[in-house]
Amino acid sequence: PLGGATMVVNIVAFHWGDWPMGEVRRLYRDLVKHTTVPFSFIVLNGEPEYLPRNLRKMEMFKPGLFRNQVFCFDLDTRIVGNIDEILSYRGDFATLQDWYEDAPAAGGGIVSFRPHVALSRVLWTPLQMDLAKCLKVSKGGSERYWYRAQLGTDIDYFQDMYPGYMSW
Repeated sequence: PLGGATMVVNIVAFHWGDWPMGEVRRLYRDLVKHTTVPFSFIVLNGEPEYLPRNLRKMEMFKPGLFRNQVFCFDLDTRIVGNIDEILSYRGDFATLQDWYEDAPAAGGGIVSFRPHVALSRVLWTPLQMDLAKCLKVSKGGSERYWYRAQLGTDIDYFQDMYPGYMSW
């Protein structure tokens, strides 16, 4: 940050289907209540529509969409305490570890990333090139399987970095 200014982070939520808009407003209120970190709140509607529902989250990896660190919270995320420490993350990619897997494996629910072209080439561009292959790799359109296939297990996991926080 220039001149000691605090960097504004981008907080993304996806709204589509039958999720009530009230859940988007609730997430925003939770964020305002539980962080002092400056943020921009962006709601995406999950374009393009030809992608299965959860793979539409890959829209946030479109090149040029964001410049600062991005945090994406699923609408069923409940924030019940201060998350300033979590919002200080500035790594390339982090997500929750899947609770149902014995070995480290990308989950979902909360994702953070530093926008850059290399990440877009891995997570966004292949969806534009060969959707059928992507659907197979992602087991029908699950973002967690897509992250695993494209990024492997050498990623940051929120539970490891911030062990005092719980999610299930």
